[in-house]
Formats: sequence, C-alpha cells, structure tokens
Amino acid sequence: MSSELFHAAHRHSAQHRERRLKGRLVSVAEDLFKEHNWLAVLLGQGVQPRGHDPLADSLPVDYLRRYLHHTRDVVATTARLMPSHDDFIQRNCRAP
Repeated sequence: MSSELFHAAHRHSAQHRERRLKGRLVSVAEDLFKEHNWLAVLLGQGVQPRGHDPLADSLPVDYLRRYLHHTRDVVATTARLMPSHDDFIQRNCRAP
C-alpha cells in the first residue's frame, strides 16, 4: 500500500471513529458518499453513534418542529402520489 493510500485509509477510519463518537456525519469533497449515504451505510453495518451531536442542541425547538412537520408532509404527499408496487410492476417491468 502506498503511503498516500495508507494515510487516506487512516483519515477515513479516523473520520468513522469520530462520527461514531459524536453522531455527526461530515462529508468532504473527496468522499465517495454524501451524508445521507454514509448514514445508510453505517446504520446498515450496525454502527450506532454513542451520543448526539451537541450542535443539535443549539437549534430552536420551534424550527426543528416546523422542519420535521414539513418533511413528514413532503414524504406523505410523495407517497400518496406514487403508484402502488403492483401498479408500478405492471406498467414498468412485468414478466412477458
């Protein structure tokens, strides 16, 4: 392994340790994944944060409530507008 690859792997490993300790997902330009991708990968591997990010405590509760309600509404509207699984299969990829 080249020195450059070793240092990149070490930085990557250190980033994961830091994420696990603080519960904060940080993406850098050279990352293969964005934050939401890392969340899926890490949770899928059973990696759980040991705590929460203290930065989250600085956000006003009213702002968080509005944001979460808006997110819930967007997801509900999107799901309501989507075809059922069976309808999607029939229209797009049913067996001949």
